[in-house]
Amino acid sequence: MAEMDGNVPVGLSARSLRNLVTSCAEMRYGAPLLRAEPDLLSRFEATCGKIAERVLQSAPTNARSLAMALLMAPEIPAAALQRAQDAAPYEPWPLTIRLWAIEKTKSLDVALLTVAAGDFDRALETDWGRTLLARLYLAREDARPAILARAEASDARTQRAFLSAVTYEQRGGRALDFNRG
Repeated sequence: MAEMDGNVPVGLSARSLRNLVTSCAEMRYGAPLLRAEPDLLSRFEATCGKIAERVLQSAPTNARSLAMALLMAPEIPAAALQRAQDAAPYEPWPLTIRLWAIEKTKSLDVALLTVAAGDFDRALETDWGRTLLARLYLAREDARPAILARAEASDARTQRAFLSAVTYEQRGGRALDFNRG
């Protein structure tokens, strides 16, 4: 991927482009080698960022590319997060990538957290979203007040489910076992 230098192969179908964008984002978040090698990570992010730009030139509202561009950027402007949300507010994959991007961005300012509140609300609506939000809550102390405010504004069932997700993630993804000492 890093060797592609942002060049999207000519003649790719829409599905192939979607798969390429998806692979970039999932590798950025999940590949331990990228986290261990800062130079490789930098080249990878630059390449995938260029791929996102190329896709967005022909399809400016492509939700996956908008989300991936956020994940590859060192800083997320609030307006860019808003554009990505507007393209697919509830679609699971872009919502996941936006939450990953919020987790890895260098700084979370008030404007960004204000826009992110919409994604926090959407994530609180599902089990998988609460799990992602719990991970973000635990990883980013500076995001905790904003996430907590959205959770507290939810109904009691959602609050309990979010607290359960945080507890589960704090324990390394293990449920409480009351039969062990």
